[in-house]
Amino acid sequence: MTPLDYDYLRKLLRERSGLVLSADKQYLVESRLLPVARRAGLAGLSDLVQRLRDPNAERLAVEVVEAMTTNESFFFRDKIPFQHFDDTMMPATGPPMSKMNPRGTNTSGTFVTPARKKHPTATSRTAASAGS
Repeated sequence: MTPLDYDYLRKLLRERSGLVLSADKQYLVESRLLPVARRAGLAGLSDLVQRLRDPNAERLAVEVVEAMTTNESFFFRDKIPFQHFDDTMMPATGPPMSKMNPRGTNTSGTFVTPARKKHPTATSRTAASAGS
């Protein structure tokens, strides 16, 4: 693979997936894309890049992006941020959705508006100005 081929692949991957590859990651591109090239019946990565330049190579471009991206997420495995959100943020938004019906009223039939907490300094300012 030539440096121009590598630059083309870096640009393609950045535009299509946001993946930014530094100049020293060529080994990674070669190891992940050589099997894609072989499955497409191509001799190597230079042939793969040549095929990718064809406007009708959309499917191959998708395969290249899929081969280069890590399709794994640890987003829901980390419980602490979700527990913090549930304990800190959710109480400030009002009653739980389980206590509401589709019309936006709670189980007693009254319309629900989100609870808003007052900032502590706003309360002390109001009290101070009321005393003057």
